Parts: sequence; structure tokens; C-alpha cells
Amino acid sequence: MRYQPNEIIRRARGIMGYNQSDFANSIQRSQGEVSKYETGKVVPPTEIIIRCMNIIEKDEASGAPTLEMLMNELSLSRIGAPEYFWVRKAIMGILTEVR
Repeated sequence: MRYQPNEIIRRARGIMGYNQSDFANSIQRSQGEVSKYETGKVVPPTEIIIRCMNIIEKDEASGAPTLEMLMNELSLSRIGAPEYFWVRKAIMGILTEVR
């Protein structure tokens, strides 16, 4: 599948689970620059595109779900029901450990 530069940036950011500001810090750019990359107003430098493509490639090779996929599954689940409190507690424990 072929992606446009703005889609590559947005997808890599989504995989990392970062907001624009955090992603900008990770690639040593400003949030405004990332916004322009994602909207297609500015084409990102080649080295940024390559870094983002590497993030996408590693994610696809790992078979790990993206943050977007996890959020979608959570929204479709019954995890909010009282009988699933233990699932919520377990997820919170995992998230606390990786923070």
C-alpha cells in the first residue's frame, strides 16, 4: 500500500500513541510543524519520513495492535459494566507499569 507523506506522519504518530506535541518533541520539531505535515501543507523532510516509515514497518512486523485498534476494541466492549471491574483494574495496572 502506498501512503502520502502526511498519512505516514499521522500513522506513525498514532502507532506511538502520541499527541502532536509529544510526537514533535520525539522528532525534534515543533507541534506546528507536525500539524503542517499532517495536513499536507508542508512536505516533511526526507529523514522524518524515513523515521516514520521505520516506525510503521516495525509495528506491522510485530503484529501488535495499534493504539487506535485498542481504543476501538475498548469502545466496542462491555468493559464499563460493573462485572468487569477486574479487567479495568488489570488494564490500569499494566498501564501504570509502562508509564
